Amino acid sequence: AVKELEIEQKLQALNDEWSETRFEFQNFKNKGPVLLKARELQDIVDKLEESSVSLSQMANNRYSAPFKDQVSACSVELASVSEVVELWTVVQSRWVYM
Repeated sequence: AVKELEIEQKLQALNDEWSETRFEFQNFKNKGPVLLKARELQDIVDKLEESSVSLSQMANNRYSAPFKDQVSACSVELASVSEVVELWTVVQSRWVYM
């Protein structure tokens, strides 16, 4: 039960961390706050990578069976966030040079 509790606590910490994450924008010319701030963006990308590794470790842990659905759902959500951030940065960099 101790190992299951550790996994549950790690999963909760991960959820808490992401619930507090905010995307910060900066102004661009006269368009208003439309650009993701580079420093915060890098922090989010780093956090996405760390979270993905943690979830992968949880998914492969034999004690995570009771949390399989939660781990899977979190993995899917993080993959979506990662895809959106990646697409946003591509569009943002193209838009800035227009």
